[in-house]
Amino acid sequence: MKEFKFISKKTKDKIKLFSSEDDVDLKKIGSSIRTEINSNEKLITEGCLGVVDYTDYYIKFRVKKGYMVVNGNNLQIVFFENKTIEIKGKITNIEYLL
Repeated sequence: MKEFKFISKKTKDKIKLFSSEDDVDLKKIGSSIRTEINSNEKLITEGCLGVVDYTDYYIKFRVKKGYMVVNGNNLQIVFFENKTIEIKGKITNIEYLL
């Protein structure tokens, strides 16, 4: 199966936000994450350790054993507190990267 990679001609506005792995003691965090998806418009994940990359069509954040990537359109982080992140927009793809 051929892998599809989206390449946008739009300029990426990359911002390093919140924490990085240097700021987090991974031994103090549980081994699992919990993700809730409502339709293709809202995603809530418990266990987010920090946002690594963020645009209106791509959000990458760190979880204990890797990263989660949410792709879509008009993506917004509407809530991020106590390791819980809520993302709204039109979600087209979710990836878990080890």
